[in-house]
Amino acid sequence: NLRIGYTFSERLSEKLFVEKLSVWTSGDNLWLNSKRDGFNPTTAEASTTSTYNYAPLTTIVFGLKVQF
Repeated sequence: NLRIGYTFSERLSEKLFVEKLSVWTSGDNLWLNSKRDGFNPTTAEASTTSTYNYAPLTTIVFGLKVQF
C-alpha cells in the first residue's frame, strides 16, 4: 500500500476562498513479482479451493479535500 498527499499553502487556499486544500493518491497491490504471469504465487494449488487464484486487483484512488 502506498499513499502520497500534498497540502497547499495557506496563501493559495485563501486565494481560492477555502480554509485548507489538499490532494492525495493511494494505491493498493501496486506490484507483484512472480514468474507465473497473472497468478498469485502465495496460494497453493494442492486443494480445489485455491486452484487458479489470481492476484488481488490493483486499486488506485485519487482524492481532493477541501475545508471551508
